[in-house]
Formats: sequence, structure tokens, C-alpha cells
Amino acid sequence: MGGWRCFSAFIARGSGARRDGLCENLVLSFEILDNEAEVDRFREGWNALSVTHALPYSSPAWMLAWWRHLAPRDARLRIVLVEEGNRVIGVAPMFVQRRMGIARYRFLGADTASGGAQPMAVPGREDEAAALIATALTRCSPRPNLVSFEWISERSPWPMMLSKQLVGRMPSTRRLLDSRPAPYVTLLGRTYHEWLRSRNGRYRRELLRLRRRLEDRGAVFRLASSLAEVKRVLPVFAKFFNQRWGGTARTGALATGVESMLSDVAQELISDLRFRLWYIEVEGALISTEIFVAAGGELSSWQGGYDRAWAAHGPSIQTIVQALRHAWDVGDERLDLGRGGQSFKYRLGDGDDRLQCSALAPMGPLYPLAEARILSEQTARRAYELLNPGLRTWRASHHHR
Repeated sequence: MGGWRCFSAFIARGSGARRDGLCENLVLSFEILDNEAEVDRFREGWNALSVTHALPYSSPAWMLAWWRHLAPRDARLRIVLVEEGNRVIGVAPMFVQRRMGIARYRFLGADTASGGAQPMAVPGREDEAAALIATALTRCSPRPNLVSFEWISERSPWPMMLSKQLVGRMPSTRRLLDSRPAPYVTLLGRTYHEWLRSRNGRYRRELLRLRRRLEDRGAVFRLASSLAEVKRVLPVFAKFFNQRWGGTARTGALATGVESMLSDVAQELISDLRFRLWYIEVEGALISTEIFVAAGGELSSWQGGYDRAWAAHGPSIQTIVQALRHAWDVGDERLDLGRGGQSFKYRLGDGDDRLQCSALAPMGPLYPLAEARILSEQTARRAYELLNPGLRTWRASHHHR
């Protein structure tokens, strides 16, 4: 495809604006990019949108690092950029896979236990951006038979907006595939000590007791402050995570290449505290690691692990609480504890979002196959949970941290 531009005959802004693409400052246009090298001139605008909408996993640093190191081999890049002159108005950072004749469009970063990836647009320009993104999808090659949204807030307007905009271009149906809670901690409007006092008394005393036990053993809490430090800790992070979940979790988060991906993310984001790798060290040995990603006041807990020999000291939950204390210090507004209703998250949190997986199936010759694919995925999800007690335990408890 080579990254091509189409000046769309779209709604112009301002009186007397032309619709032939000649008044570029008044007319929206779109590009479909299929090569990462073409993204550089759009990175700043794309990154600004991820900050504006407080979507840590939607930054170009995270998504393109995933593309380089963890994308499926059969994936093909399809990033839709909506522009007004040289300004990025919207972005839909996607890729396409063609399997069993079905072309499925997904958002970059899929299968890494990160959520929220969806189109983004300048506030107030969402309808315009959605119209051009829908138009772009009709021009993409291959044309989509499925468009997937994975683990985005049920409050997101994008599945409905794209579905409506596709009507007349590619009429489609929308199906809900799955739904999970995502607990969070509200930081805005209170202090760390006020949050701590709001916890259950017995739980609060336990947190403080375990902290003292760790400190009595010489534990030091550290936030990696350089790329070299991140690279030193990442192999231990991977080891701990794999020890925890082994063949149980289906996150795919630690597939081959994850360390390279995280190194790339850290290189771009660590200086702005948008990539945070917290760990506990005792006499030079690491006993716990946790990774967080931030944007626009939102801090998201991605993955972590700990040395099982220290389980009685609760090192993982203590690392999260340390990251929480720091989040208040640097002005974050909310800590997203990630997908899943594990009990430790509700002990820390004070609310939850509902995250959903859904898919749009545009009408066309392959529509029956796309609908069959959706049905088979729904059936497979239910069957796997029924037949895999380990996964049920993981989702139910996520261990006690």
C-alpha cells in the first residue's frame, strides 16, 4: 500500500469552505499508513491525544514497541490518521490479520494484558474523525470483515460511533464478546494518608505490619530512573511473572520479545515518568517487580511478580502501595489496577470500570463467516473457563499479592 493519502470530500469548517480538498486548512483528510517509518511526522500529535484522553496504552511509544517486538507474524499495519492541514485530529492505530478468509482489524497492543486501545480524536471532533475513520476502513485492503475492540470501557462511544458511521458504507452489526471489571483507586481530592485511613482497619494494620517486616529485613523500594537500570531489572521481572503464571494465564504478555518491547517503551517514556518500573531489593537481590504506564493523570498497573520465598511478606502488594504513594507525590489522579475483579484490587480500590470486548461485523459476502467466528470465540471463551480451573482461580484471586 505504501502509505497513501486521500483528501476526503468531507464537512469543511467555516463559511464558504470548499469541498474539493484545495482548502486544506478547512478540510479534513485521512491517510492509511502500513509502514512504521511513515509515522514519525505524526507521533507528536498521536502522543498528545493519548495524554488528552488519559490512555496510557494508546501512546505511539507503547503501541509501536508492541508492533516491533510482539505483533503476530501474519499481522499487517493499518494506522488511520485523520488530519486538518498538518494537525492530527484523530487516529485509529490498527493492524489486520487474515485467517480462514476473514480480515480482522484490531488495535495495536492486543494480547498484552493492556486495555483501552481505541480510536482517539481531538475533543469535540469525535464525530468528524469517526466518519473519516469509517471511510478509511472501506478503502483499506483487505476490506474488514471484523473490527475488534478489546477491553475498552463500556462508556467508550467509539464502537457505536463507528458502527453508525459504517451504515451506508458497510452496514454492520455489533456483538458483545466479553466483559470484566477493572477496579481503580481515586487519588484526586485526597491524600495518601486519607486513602490509607479509608481502608478497612484490619487490612490497614496488615499493610503497615508487612511494610515494617520488609524494612526490618533490609528491604529498599526503588523506582528505576534510567534505561540501564530498567534493562538490569527486566530479566528478573520476566522470571517472576513466568513463575507466577507459567502455563496458566492466557495474557500472552511475556511472549518472546517482551523485554525488548519494554526497553523500547522505557527509552521513550521513562524521563517523563510515563513508564515506571518499581522493585524491592534486599541485600542486592530483587524480590518484587511491578510495571506501571501513565498518561494524562492516569496511572495503570500493567504486570508484576515476586520471589515466592518472600510471599509471607506480601512484597507485590507492598510494591503497588509504594507506587501509589509516589503517584500522589507526582500529581497522578487515578490508579487503574487492571482488568479482573481480584479481591486484592477491591481492598485497595474504591470503584471499578467495566471493560468490554466487542466486534463489528460489516455486511458483505463473508458476513456469515464473520458471525460464525464471533460465535465460536464466545463459545471458546466459556468452554475454556469451564474446563480450566487454573484460569478460574487466577481470575478469581490473582493471588494475594
